[in-house]
Amino acid sequence: MTDTDTQGRTITEEEIEGIALLQHYARDPDGEEILRRFADSIQVASRFERKQWVPTARKLKGWTVNLRTGQIYALTLKRDEVQVLLLPEMLGDEERRALEEAAHHKYEPKHPPGSARYSLDLTKARELWGSIENAHHAVLRYRRHPSDAKAPEADALIDALRDELELDLPYADRGVVDPNGEDDAPSDQDPPLLDAYASSDEGRAILRALADSIMAANADGRARWSTTVAKDYVALNVGRVCGVRLHDDRVRILLMPDTLEPDVRKALEEAMLHSWDRAAIPGARNYELDWPTAANMWERLHDAHHEALASARQGRTMHNKSHSDAVIDSLNSILRLELPYPDYGGVKPPPPSNGGRFSDLLRKLNQEGLLFSVETVANYVLALQTKRFAILTGISGTGKTRIAMTVARSFRARVRDRQAADPDTAAVAEDAFKMTARPFHFNHKQLILPVAFVAEIDRFLTPEGNSNGGPIKVSFPGGRSQLRFWKDPKPDRSGTWLLFAGAHDFRDWYFANLQPDQHFYISPREGNQAGDHWLEFSLPETEETERDLDTYTVVPVRPDWVDNRGLLGYLNPITGAYSTTPFLSLLLEAQEEEKRAGKEGRHPHPFFVVLDEMNLARVEHYFSDFLSALESGEPIPLHDSEEVEEGETESESGPAVPRQLRVPDNVFFTGTVNVDETTYMFSPKVLDRAFTIEFDQVDLKGYTDGKVPPESGGLDLGTGAALALIPYRNPKPSDWRDFCRLDGGRYGKVLRKLHGVLEEEHRHFGYRVANEIARFVNLAHAQSSGDEAAVRTAFDLALRQKVLPKFHGTQQELEPLLKRLFNFAVDGRDGRRGDSEISLSDWRPSRGGRLSWAGKQMPTSGDSVPAGTAEAGDEPADGADGETEDSTPTIDADSVGTEADASEGTTASAGVGPKSRDPEFPRTAAKLWRMLKRLEQRGFTSFIE
Repeated sequence: MTDTDTQGRTITEEEIEGIALLQHYARDPDGEEILRRFADSIQVASRFERKQWVPTARKLKGWTVNLRTGQIYALTLKRDEVQVLLLPEMLGDEERRALEEAAHHKYEPKHPPGSARYSLDLTKARELWGSIENAHHAVLRYRRHPSDAKAPEADALIDALRDELELDLPYADRGVVDPNGEDDAPSDQDPPLLDAYASSDEGRAILRALADSIMAANADGRARWSTTVAKDYVALNVGRVCGVRLHDDRVRILLMPDTLEPDVRKALEEAMLHSWDRAAIPGARNYELDWPTAANMWERLHDAHHEALASARQGRTMHNKSHSDAVIDSLNSILRLELPYPDYGGVKPPPPSNGGRFSDLLRKLNQEGLLFSVETVANYVLALQTKRFAILTGISGTGKTRIAMTVARSFRARVRDRQAADPDTAAVAEDAFKMTARPFHFNHKQLILPVAFVAEIDRFLTPEGNSNGGPIKVSFPGGRSQLRFWKDPKPDRSGTWLLFAGAHDFRDWYFANLQPDQHFYISPREGNQAGDHWLEFSLPETEETERDLDTYTVVPVRPDWVDNRGLLGYLNPITGAYSTTPFLSLLLEAQEEEKRAGKEGRHPHPFFVVLDEMNLARVEHYFSDFLSALESGEPIPLHDSEEVEEGETESESGPAVPRQLRVPDNVFFTGTVNVDETTYMFSPKVLDRAFTIEFDQVDLKGYTDGKVPPESGGLDLGTGAALALIPYRNPKPSDWRDFCRLDGGRYGKVLRKLHGVLEEEHRHFGYRVANEIARFVNLAHAQSSGDEAAVRTAFDLALRQKVLPKFHGTQQELEPLLKRLFNFAVDGRDGRRGDSEISLSDWRPSRGGRLSWAGKQMPTSGDSVPAGTAEAGDEPADGADGETEDSTPTIDADSVGTEADASEGTTASAGVGPKSRDPEFPRTAAKLWRMLKRLEQRGFTSFIE
């Protein structure tokens, strides 16, 4: 059976019966009030997420109208009965007792955790609604998958409610256009939280109020407050509780509501999204408001808020370990203030991560007898920053592994840890059970009680009605709260859970003071009166210490590796435990350092992995997962055992192991390579995803004298520059844009010209290589203070290390292209005009891996086309302010010799007709010379020799 409404839409039988039920409610005084509460619930659900709710009508022993959030029925209207889903732990004892007495049925679904559905007649539902509304609204804001209900149902029922109640109710959003033309669905891409607040007047007003609260908290003691940055919120913690918490769609404020004026309190309770008592502070209550409401009401809530902060300031804050200076820094920058920082005394935080000065690293290498040139060391440091995976190849015994280890040791670091002090049996109650915090405690907000402990406290655990759970009181350092327990009804299982849901004080304390694998104690306690019992949580005595981080490991690659187990370990199918490796332990420690640095508001210390003799096994077999993960950022799967991940079984060595592992951004990889008959050649995929640096210069004279080989005009990061490795990020288009502005855009133009030469042979590179070359040169420009010679050298090295490694093949395949590239590297000639034939005998690789002229006379500049001069059809250089190559040119970066050229007996060229000079890109030219020589001699060539 169907019908049509006034707008011509088809109305189904379900909708017709649902509308009739709504009209039945509207004719009853109790029912009309419940309809208004139903409308309030729709408003709450819609403000939270328009795609997660829908009203439906269905037949279930009579017709019903339901508010469904996701796949859960949060509110159901029957003809003479209302079923309401809520979180009972949010109710006071009297409120819960009254609800239990009035309900003639109770059901506990699995989701959301800790929720219960109560059946009430219409009169009782109206009478009790004011006391249970907050607990019901909390369920509506529980995030879940969108509803799959059909759109026509929602529209027809919303229209009926609008007509009966004369309210402007929203429509659910499931791809249906709202008749009002409004769209309040949240954005899919949220900016950084404080920046998002700063982008609106209301948000900035809230930030100013937060700054005022920080000043008030600091005035009463610099050790009594902290600011915290989490994944989805920023918080001000004062004493034992959270005073202010900013989310992307709402603000939480701690208040003393009894101090508010009656009209202000009424307005607050009408506008709030959610509220609950703070048991740790008598009379205090948390309120959640949307942005505009919080901004508009803050001035009237100011005194009640500051009174709550004053009541919370009792001793040192328990959130000091999670404090982040980044919140203070951001507020000072956005609001142009000078907010203070807290001071907790004790051990001071370590300085920012760095490896000293670049000159210090050179000195360490020299002291260890590693006589690398300044250019070689700078090249390696910049390659790690650009790509975080460097391959060091070349002659055996040139110190490839030792330079990687020395750089790693330059970044030794110390960190603060809070560890359990020496056991003090007097400080622990005799009946206390020692427990270990596990990852699932934090992920699922619950813990499992030991069977022996449950047997001892079984008299405390009284289920409600026919359910398997009920409330239980708990105490913890600084507060009291109420959790819920739940017993597994299956006879073959004996698990008893404690659920944190709704117990915000306890949950905040647990998360702030414990981490996975740390210990705590739980004890049963009884008062003087019958039925007065609770569970007491306590922490072992701890002390704050400093320790050295083990920030690097050398992994000897074995020839028999055919998968990643040699690096990441494996799940032992016999013992059910995970066999770890030093490599995996370092990655897990690097992850912990990332978390620790985030809490302390600093960059994490860098970690280093050295894969020694990397090509003894096929790299694609054991390292392919990392090659993909380093590019995509996706995690690497390790195992499928929930017990191993949650730490419920101990691993054979090391901590609990997650099911999958994201490679931390503060880990840098170096592979050392020797090429002989016992090793495997790298595939283009591997070389394309690394910076390949050759170590084939052996200076026995300098080794005899103990002197580093001199290199004029090379890459130097300066004597006073700090050597720092910040967390890695993939090169991106902004790097390319910055690169194309260097030196008037000339380097970008040269690289585009080279790309055109390669494109004709279908050997061109992609955006990733372009961005990596750009980032390498940009870093050299920044860390050498813009030195022109350093930038030229960096560009030359980048061409050699990122463009040439992909070329390997036969003489027939490669000789014409390599000759064109050689011409290009020598003087910008692309091989299409002038003398295309070249004589390798006119050139010789010289010290430092550069090419030098060995013939009698260089061709004059009139015979060549410098890389920076104009050609028909060339585009203006990026960043040249519209000046074309036909304009009066400035001196080209690609046609000018350096002062070093003159010092070595060559004549610099500025387009005046030189007799001899060095190649435009001598390092790239030298490598091409060797590759062409191998083509002549063997008929085959490759980058790695």
